[in-house]
Amino acid sequence: HVLASDGWEHVARRDGVDVYRKKMGGLYAGGDKFYCVKAVGVVNASAVDLFNLLKDPSRIEEYNAELGGIEELEDLDASTKLTWAASKRYGLFKARDFVTRTHHRRMPDGSYVIMSRSEDVDYRRGGDYVRTEVLLSGNVMRACPGDPSRTEFTTIAHVNPGGAADTPLGARLVNHICTQGPISFIRKLESVVAAAEAEPPPGA
Repeated sequence: HVLASDGWEHVARRDGVDVYRKKMGGLYAGGDKFYCVKAVGVVNASAVDLFNLLKDPSRIEEYNAELGGIEELEDLDASTKLTWAASKRYGLFKARDFVTRTHHRRMPDGSYVIMSRSEDVDYRRGGDYVRTEVLLSGNVMRACPGDPSRTEFTTIAHVNPGGAADTPLGARLVNHICTQGPISFIRKLESVVAAAEAEPPPGA
């Protein structure tokens, strides 16, 4: 189990979020060049509210300003989707795109899980994109013991961005950048849920 495995190096702590990284060579092809990054923090929102936000592709722009486009390709079953998405250009790196299979479920222990991996689907939309491989991406949400209004949130990401990033220099830049993003991601989710809760009900 990737989340519980040993060997994680603690690399950052900010805004109540701890970030770890680990090389995953041998687990799957291409996993040894880029760090797998894990971030853990407590979010002032319920697990089910976070789960409902994250499993809805139409709401991604609320918490991800780097989204360059998204298209749902196919519902594989009631809890699994095939989706094309793209990110905007970031500094020296061109815009990226990827096709992922995403699955979400409530676990027997009451926690919620959303996991994604790339699918080898030759689907392209207009635009100058570099194809990214999502080796592993996921979020785990567990209600804090004694306080279900707060959530122990874990996010994990292992990505090969491809293109110029898939070089020694590019890998060093990506490995540095990817340890900072999860902190902003977790805190943005918290603010999005809080804003939704503050909105008056329709007709009020």
